[in-house]
Amino acid sequence: MSRLLILGGCPLPGENDRPASREGTCAWTLIRPLREAGHDVRFMALRDENDYRHPVPPAVRHRREDGFCYEALNAEFFSDAKLLVVRQDDWRPDAVIGAGSIPAARMAVLSAEAAQCPAWVDLPQDLLAEIRSNVEIGLAIQTILARADRVSVASREREDVVLGQLGLVGRLNRHMVGETFTCVIPAAEKSTDLSESPSGGCGAGIEELLRWAGAPSFAADRAAIGRTVPLNSLHASFF
Repeated sequence: MSRLLILGGCPLPGENDRPASREGTCAWTLIRPLREAGHDVRFMALRDENDYRHPVPPAVRHRREDGFCYEALNAEFFSDAKLLVVRQDDWRPDAVIGAGSIPAARMAVLSAEAAQCPAWVDLPQDLLAEIRSNVEIGLAIQTILARADRVSVASREREDVVLGQLGLVGRLNRHMVGETFTCVIPAAEKSTDLSESPSGGCGAGIEELLRWAGAPSFAADRAAIGRTVPLNSLHASFF
């Protein structure tokens, strides 16, 4: 089985003393079926400082009722991609997953770069609305999609938006015909059913992701694309 580092928000469902957040619920819908499938899962969360009545250290360890533990990090720690990998000691992820939020997705692709492994980002949001709301968010989404190996979304309509954005950052070209960048995990689907999802849910799809990510990516290989192919500055930054 694979070693998977998941980044997201908290609290998670099932914690005794705190209600689950939306970001934590999104993360748990991925964590739970992956653990049940036998994968070695570690989770690190961006915390909300308002959840704590008193000052706490930069990294706080939390425990669910079932014994699953994770670290809740302050914004400074969570925004350091190398630190997220180094804190795993000698445990090195086979893939990094950003679950449920744009900050988590951004740090997932950066941490995957540091760990030299593939990145999967789960973006259930309406990305068009996010892009229109803020220029910086739009640029962050482009950065995410320029690096991510797999993107999961909440509906077919949102998958179309992601495909359009992938084309914008130069990830769709004749070399990538037949490759699969995206899958749909409906936001209303029960987490217990995700591993059997016909859309390629997380429990069944991680091995496919790792196999696919191990193949040469023409979209990220300047030698394969050729020096004469024009690329926008964001895409070119990965060469």
